[in-house]
Amino acid sequence: YGDIDWLNVSGCQGIQKHQCDLSSVTSDTREWYYARVRASSVPSSSKSAWAMSRRFSPRWDTKISPPAVKLSSSKQGIVVQVKPPRVLVRKTHISVDYNIYVIHASGKEEVYKFAYCSHKLTLTELKPKTHYCIQAQTVIPRHTRSSDRSSAKCITTA
Repeated sequence: YGDIDWLNVSGCQGIQKHQCDLSSVTSDTREWYYARVRASSVPSSSKSAWAMSRRFSPRWDTKISPPAVKLSSSKQGIVVQVKPPRVLVRKTHISVDYNIYVIHASGKEEVYKFAYCSHKLTLTELKPKTHYCIQAQTVIPRHTRSSDRSSAKCITTA
């Protein structure tokens, strides 16, 4: 590992957790990265050998999160507001879209697709005083990747 310039990540040294967020130093989507870690014992100052990760890319290896969803009911229908996942997704990918899943009481699902630039979608032509559940999914069309669905949020129409 001698020819690699290693960068010490603040907040990732001397920690007891088993994970650390490296997104602030691995955000260039054109690059490939390695990470390394070692254990140390404070009383004796002994240190383990370095363990190195496999090569990874923020473009291909970042886990995409589902968007946060907020629902409200109006006379026009259900207004679905989405908040995009983590800053990294917004910085890393040019085009971010969403799939909105409308789950009827019968279990039937409908899917609506819309682009990130519009933060909300109004679902019309729904039955009044009817219970619907909504899930959202982040989609990166350019890379044909998507997140898991968000947890279901439910609302009754006006």
